[in-house]
Amino acid sequence: MLPQRLRLQNRNHFAAIYSQGRSCRGVWLSLRYLAARDRETLQMTVVVSRKVAKRAVQRNRIKRRLRAAFGVYLGSMRPGFILIWTVRQAEPVLSASWPEVLAAVKELLEAAKLWRSDPSISA
Repeated sequence: MLPQRLRLQNRNHFAAIYSQGRSCRGVWLSLRYLAARDRETLQMTVVVSRKVAKRAVQRNRIKRRLRAAFGVYLGSMRPGFILIWTVRQAEPVLSASWPEVLAAVKELLEAAKLWRSDPSISA
């Protein structure tokens, strides 16, 4: 489970990311991100609309899977960013194997240049 301090909840941050942030798109995920004022901050949230997944059970399952993937890669990410993961297609996330989910998350992090090739080196 992702610690509460890493979850994005501030409404102003959402507005800033959507208006000023950059984005990357994958096949079934998209990532919007913005540099945080604090260089050590790393926060994220997952957005799954009703248009993508009708049932709350499905939306919550998708969010749990992506938060878990974020937790796996936490040490490999560059700090100082605020992230919004948006699910574009629910079925691939729900039916994908765990390695496929991790690969999709890593692919977007690399495309956004938020991935540290050597996690022991601090950015």
